[in-house]
Amino acid sequence: MLKLSAASSSPALQVFEFIILFQVLLYTIALGHGEWNVVTACSSLFSLWQNMAEAVLFDFVGNIVASLASQAIQEIGLASNVRKDVEKLKNKLSAIKVVLLEAEEQQANNDAVNDWLREF
Repeated sequence: MLKLSAASSSPALQVFEFIILFQVLLYTIALGHGEWNVVTACSSLFSLWQNMAEAVLFDFVGNIVASLASQAIQEIGLASNVRKDVEKLKNKLSAIKVVLLEAEEQQANNDAVNDWLREF
């Protein structure tokens, strides 16, 4: 009797095993080698098919989870960058406010500052 490889084998190897077991089943039926061999071959085919389906589903779900995680990480990174940019803008606006307040105080005494404030 042919034995199945481990459930963790590659999908390509599982497909190859499925084809071989299917051929064995067809030969067994064609040659009329009793019910036990047919039942054993069918059972082996079903087990292999089930393992293949689980492997494909596991890979599919794994890819989706990896994709979603990657997108979430990108979104978190973007949100973090936005927060950093907002903080930088706040700091720059505070610095501009200080400069404008100083210029406003000096406006009465300095015509150049007065002209600069009007342009600004």
